[in-house]
Amino acid sequence: MARILVADDEAGLREFMADALALDDHQVTVASDGREALRLCNERSFEVVVTDLKMPHVDGLTVLRTLR
Repeated sequence: MARILVADDEAGLREFMADALALDDHQVTVASDGREALRLCNERSFEVVVTDLKMPHVDGLTVLRTLR
């Protein structure tokens, strides 16, 4: 089981990915944009981050660079 953050501004895709990962017994947290993803990463740790590249406020590449 992994702690996974799914960040995507498209609700349908975000929820689909979260549901699919949860079926494999992963602990999934979702973020609706890059700003929320960074806030969540400051509050807790994740083993995997899945992010959309184009999102409002903070894009996915900025999220990954900041976390790296």
